[in-house]
Amino acid sequence: MIRFSVLGPVRAWRDGTEINLGTPQQQSLLGLLLVHAGEPVTVGHIIDVLWPAGAPASAVNVVHRYVSQIRRLLPADLLTRGTRTYRLSLDADGLDLLAFRRAAAEAAAVAATDPDRAATMLASALKLRRGPVAAGLDETVRSSPPFVRVEQELINAAVHAAALASTQESARSLLPVIRAVAAGAPLDEAVHAALLRVLIRIGSLADASIEYIAIRQRLADELGVDPSPELTTLHQQALQGDLASLRTPQAARPVPVELPTDLPTFTGRDEQIETLSTFLRGGPGAARAAVITGLGGVGKTSLAVHCAHQEADAFPDGQLYASMRGFDPSAAPTPTADVLRRFLGALGVSDHDVPADFDARVALYRSLIAGRKILVVIDNVRDSAHVRPLLPATPGSAAIITSRDPLTGLVVHEGALAVPLGLLSDAEAAAFLGRRLGPARVAGDAEAARQVMELCGGLPLALALFAARAAAHPQFKLRHLAEELVAPRGRLLDRFASGDRRHDLRAVFSWSYDLLGSTAARLFRLLALHPGSVFTASAAVSLLGEGQRHAAPLLAELSRANLVTELAPGRFHIHDLVRAYSDELLAEQETPVARQAAERRLHDHYLHSVLHAGVTINPFRAPDAVGAPEVGSGVTPEEFVGYEQASSWLRRERGSILAMVERAVADGADLAVGQYAWALENFLQRAFDWPTLGRLLDLALAAGQRHGNPALLARTHHGAGVLFSSRALNVPDRSRRHFVEAVRLFAVAGDVHNQMLALLWLARQDGADGSSDRMIEQLRDAVELYEEIVKRDGAGDAPEDLVAAAFVDLGDYPMAIHHGRRAVAWLRKVGDRHREANTWRTLGEAYAAMGDWPQSVAADERAVLLYEEVGDAFITAQTLDTMSRRYADGRRALLARTAARRATALRIKIGAHPWLRAESE
Repeated sequence: MIRFSVLGPVRAWRDGTEINLGTPQQQSLLGLLLVHAGEPVTVGHIIDVLWPAGAPASAVNVVHRYVSQIRRLLPADLLTRGTRTYRLSLDADGLDLLAFRRAAAEAAAVAATDPDRAATMLASALKLRRGPVAAGLDETVRSSPPFVRVEQELINAAVHAAALASTQESARSLLPVIRAVAAGAPLDEAVHAALLRVLIRIGSLADASIEYIAIRQRLADELGVDPSPELTTLHQQALQGDLASLRTPQAARPVPVELPTDLPTFTGRDEQIETLSTFLRGGPGAARAAVITGLGGVGKTSLAVHCAHQEADAFPDGQLYASMRGFDPSAAPTPTADVLRRFLGALGVSDHDVPADFDARVALYRSLIAGRKILVVIDNVRDSAHVRPLLPATPGSAAIITSRDPLTGLVVHEGALAVPLGLLSDAEAAAFLGRRLGPARVAGDAEAARQVMELCGGLPLALALFAARAAAHPQFKLRHLAEELVAPRGRLLDRFASGDRRHDLRAVFSWSYDLLGSTAARLFRLLALHPGSVFTASAAVSLLGEGQRHAAPLLAELSRANLVTELAPGRFHIHDLVRAYSDELLAEQETPVARQAAERRLHDHYLHSVLHAGVTINPFRAPDAVGAPEVGSGVTPEEFVGYEQASSWLRRERGSILAMVERAVADGADLAVGQYAWALENFLQRAFDWPTLGRLLDLALAAGQRHGNPALLARTHHGAGVLFSSRALNVPDRSRRHFVEAVRLFAVAGDVHNQMLALLWLARQDGADGSSDRMIEQLRDAVELYEEIVKRDGAGDAPEDLVAAAFVDLGDYPMAIHHGRRAVAWLRKVGDRHREANTWRTLGEAYAAMGDWPQSVAADERAVLLYEEVGDAFITAQTLDTMSRRYADGRRALLARTAARRATALRIKIGAHPWLRAESE
């Protein structure tokens, strides 16, 4: 059994014996965990509280050390660790703060029917207070928001109890604890007014006057202000002995009902509604706040109002609503002080009695809602500071907040629930249109509805604007209205214009854009040049051209404004309609010169990124061989560590890369087209994407004929020869024509290594066609080229793997093994795993021909393993097929069946193309 106390000094007892809690700073950390009991506390928040003037470099390690020491004092399951968070799990029997909250909630439950009993219950709850919250800790720690909020929670409870106490008996039970609370808050006018009220109630009029004089003097000395009207009025009542004028709690307690009308056609958002409903009906505990965030037009307000109406019965003391106009066309947010005045009026405070001082308004507002069950909906908030004073501070009440800003401060420091609101799913969008237009009308023209949903991209405001036009013209066919949206004329956002700027897409987006800093606004405009809706941070850096250091805060600014969404670290999404707005701004505000410079940087970014990815996938290649240019100024290409990272980026960016290739074709950048095709060749081969590779090679061949670079054109013909070979599309005549041209062009370019490789492909193509004499001639030419390289450059630079393959096809197996072994050692050293796998396959064939089956099987398995490691499933299956046939020819039936089964299983898994299936059937 372990108990903690934080309503006073931070203390702990195990089985009745007090525990030594360690150093003062360790106690401060424990105190912070206690006031956040049951909630995750981030390491960053801990550091901010423990070192408010600035943390040392070792702060994270110090925190971890303190936590480890605290853990030794506790049962193992009490203090748990999350992702950069800690949570102390306690209940009301283990912590005085939670016991107080439980008792306060029980008092709130009876306050409406028996206020004096509720006052007595609150008096008992307040007796748990043994002094200032976390007394004894460093003052800089105790003055941080988490501790101040708990202190305010106690003050609010005392104020509420004084308002409830209508009899002398209940007031007497309250007097000692309210005196103690007031002594701990010498300048808090609300709690001192409550103390005067209790003293007057029990007839201690002289004591009430003495208390008034004391608080008046402190206010004058410390703050230079006069007492509030409430304190002055209470003093006059004490002087006059006017007990009857003290209002009972039932007097003047209006129940505000301020929610806007719920949307009768509200659709979808089931997951978010369930989350908010659970949050709002969360039972006893501290006041709660939920923050709904998302893109302008995504439906934040509609969701907040809908949920507030659904759960209104859980808040019988009323519902308050305010639009803060944080992202309004006028760019003039509603001052928080004005909202406080209106809320106070809704709670029964006359204009004359509303304090002029802002802090006094906050205190009075929280005093009036203390102990009540009130729901506060605060819409369109600009930032955390804009809304923080409006949040309920005591149990029973809750707030729903909407903002385009994520309001991270509320989530971190107030423990608010984050409810990010994304776009509607296809099913939700279909239901949305069905509710607005009727299911029959939507089902009657499903293709038109699909077109509309695709263009609107799941944005509720866009769908609503279309639905409004369709509803206003029931005689129009949906397909005619859809054609208006997709017609290639004018500006896209003109089709979503509205007479009301609050519901006009362009205006809604502008409210976020207008709040951006100048550089972030420029980056937003330049994003229109990106070919896809998803982009990386590095692509944004290159577009802007100002270096990596500047991009992170700018992208964070765009994310906070919900103009882009960060899907994963460093990877962002921009909605198509938002990008259409960006495109308008680009045309209006960027000069042609600036736009062309950004386009060049984006071109360089993708070209160099693709070249880097291609070389990472096949490290034997070198971009210099295809005339890769220098990286331009301001361009930050993607960086890759290893094969998987490069392949993943190419898969994700495939659409954008192909769009950039089409732009290069349109711009006449012929050399770049060939470089793109060369860099993507291995990736597309291993992904079995023959149509895309074929299209790229066709573009590259046409471009190559125009730019006349023989080295690059030779590589393009070589790639086309591989595409049409038995490894891929199996069109022998086309494959041979491309290999013949590749051999010729490599000779022109003086590239003996690749000339030799093309000869080997050509020889095997001739062998498959039955032209054995021609095959032997090609192989001998390849061996002669190898010997020339050795004479010219020495054996260290000679392509041993290629000559090994040539000797296998010539039947000289000892020479094939000799060169193959040397090639493996060299390729392993340079890190070319794919080419090493090819060499092991060659060795497997040579060993089998010599009858050395153990060596053959070992070499074959090594080849399969390496092909799997580099992700080339196609060639893996083909190798297993070859192994099966070879083992069968060598009367190794078990090995043959095993390889065949593995090949079949792999083909089923990857869905290999029909020719590969037919080969082994």
